[in-house]
Amino acid sequence: MLAGSTIAMAIAGLFHLWIVPERWDHAPAHGIFFLFAGSAQLVWAVAFWRKPIVRLYFIGFALAGWLIVLWALTRVLPAPFTNVPEEIRLVDLTVKLFESVSLSCLAYLIYQGFMADAGGSIAWRTLLLVVVTALLAAFLTYNLARALEPVLPLLHGSANIQWHGL
Repeated sequence: MLAGSTIAMAIAGLFHLWIVPERWDHAPAHGIFFLFAGSAQLVWAVAFWRKPIVRLYFIGFALAGWLIVLWALTRVLPAPFTNVPEEIRLVDLTVKLFESVSLSCLAYLIYQGFMADAGGSIAWRTLLLVVVTALLAAFLTYNLARALEPVLPLLHGSANIQWHGL
C-alpha cells in the first residue's frame, strides 16, 4: 500500500507536468496551476518514499482529494480564468485514476493506523476530517481563483480576453 500510494501520486504528478505547455496555451493560470500541482505531487512522493511519517499520510490524502474535487468542480462550473466548464478528456481520467489509487491506499493506511491505536470510531472520524479538509481546500481554491480573475487578466485564456472586458 505504501509503494502503491507513492507510485500512483508520482505518476499523477508527472502527468500534470507533462500537460503544463498545453494548459499554458489554454490559459496561463492553468499552466501555472498544473506546474504547482505536479511539483507538489512529486515532492510529496519523494518525501513519503524516503520517510513515510504520519503527517505525510494526511498531506498526501488531502492533496489527492483536493485535486480530484477541484477537477470535478471545473467540469460542472466554469473553470477559473475561462468562461466554460472544462471538457472531460482521457488524460484527465487517467490522472484522476492514479490520484484515486493513491487516495485509496492512503485512506486504508490511515484507517489501519488509527484503528490499531485508537479504535474504529476515531479512525472513521480522522478519515472524515481529512475528507472535509480536501473538500474545503478545493472549494476555497476554486473561489479564490475566480475572485482573482479580474485582478490577473494576463492569466486568462486567449479566447476569454474579450469576455473579461480587456
